[in-house]
Amino acid sequence: MTRPWLERERQRLPYYNRVDLAYAVMLTEEGMLSREHGAVLIAALKDLQQLGPEHFPVNPELNSLLFQIEAWLAGKVGEDIAGRLHTGRGRADYGAAILTLYARDAVLATTDAIITFSEALLDLAEVHVETVMPGYTHLQQSQPTTFGHYLLSHFFPLERDFDRLGGLYRRGNLCPLGSPARSGTSWPVNRERLAMLLGFDGITVSTQDLPYYRRDHMADLAAVYALLMSNLGRLATDLDQWNAEEFGFIEIADAYAGSSSIMPQKKNPYALELIRGLAGESIGWMPAMLGLLKAAHTSAADPEFTPMHNGGLIQQASTQAIQMLDLFADLLRTFRVDPEAMLAHVRQGWSGASHLADMLAREANLPFRAAHRAVARLVRLAVQQGIPPTAVDAALLMEAGQQVGVALPALETAAVRRFLDPVEFVNTRVTAGSQRPDEVRRVVRLCRERLEHERAWGTRCHQAVAAADTELRRAVAALTADA
Repeated sequence: MTRPWLERERQRLPYYNRVDLAYAVMLTEEGMLSREHGAVLIAALKDLQQLGPEHFPVNPELNSLLFQIEAWLAGKVGEDIAGRLHTGRGRADYGAAILTLYARDAVLATTDAIITFSEALLDLAEVHVETVMPGYTHLQQSQPTTFGHYLLSHFFPLERDFDRLGGLYRRGNLCPLGSPARSGTSWPVNRERLAMLLGFDGITVSTQDLPYYRRDHMADLAAVYALLMSNLGRLATDLDQWNAEEFGFIEIADAYAGSSSIMPQKKNPYALELIRGLAGESIGWMPAMLGLLKAAHTSAADPEFTPMHNGGLIQQASTQAIQMLDLFADLLRTFRVDPEAMLAHVRQGWSGASHLADMLAREANLPFRAAHRAVARLVRLAVQQGIPPTAVDAALLMEAGQQVGVALPALETAAVRRFLDPVEFVNTRVTAGSQRPDEVRRVVRLCRERLEHERAWGTRCHQAVAAADTELRRAVAALTADA
């Protein structure tokens, strides 16, 4: 019978090998293995390391990779030596260590991809700080904005995703080895040494917490990745809409589109649709994981062999997220933006109306609500008479005020039209974080500074992992020098 979960385990053979090498080093250093046996065992594990997952033989009858590796080692160095590797550990803390290393690498790769995507987003935003476009609420034009300001609104959710991944990394980068069967062990397992050799920031405090209760780490990971995918899906949805002929704001590059099998004029934005689709699929990750953890405090094995658990979720979520981040970054670098179409679209609408209401309230010292009523009536009258915002005159505004009982100041027609102009709207915003071009430029600079902090954090994490690998290689070399 085929066992898909076993194939997933085999692909993680390098992580099994890394944990086994660290554990064999610790057993030898602490005297639980003789130097002679330790050297032989470590040399065999180094041979296994060179073999790699693709050449490692799997016997489905032997169940999990733990027993596959033990059998391979027994064939290499004899059962008497191979059987000593599992001294003081259980399958649960052993498996948890492997999954934690695997998740750690996945998280760091994802944060690297977020930085790359965010850089592409900021580059595009900086180019379009003065590209005026409609803002939308309820799929109706709301107030004018700029494409650069819009794009920045998607930087900050990704920054929060980065922070969530960083929190997951900090909560999860702890060594579970030395916690077999929830009770610890009578063997003098040096948990701190294992943490050092594997690049963990410390050890799990309670043997009861790990490996059973601490499975909430998998639900935590599912939630973080689902949020990340949702944030990407939201941006993809807007761009998919604006890529339509009815808008024409953007046009994605040919490499990320395809044609219809029957309609030759079609240019379908398949890449955006893929991102949207996978974002929808990701919604199920967290409830699926929580369903598996319903009895995680028992020894029930129901989570162990499911695709979502046993590393399946980490593989699916991280792979999809990284691929979509990379794809999206390429999309942002290659699609065409049409500033003229954006400006023409916003000028056809009435999204500058709130600015006119602000100006009336200021000029006549009116309550904003009264000015709002007068401008709302102006818009209704103009729409009924087929008058666009660029052709509205002061007389129509005065008529609107009279109809709603609001005394308005005398304005020149040129002033009325200027107050309705979307470019005027954008340039008159004064609050921090607004769409005014110089303010968007300031925020882009701030975002780049934040990216540098994120990059520095990632560099420190990668360096810590690399330092642990160096120490593990050094210890392995020291124990096998005379073998």
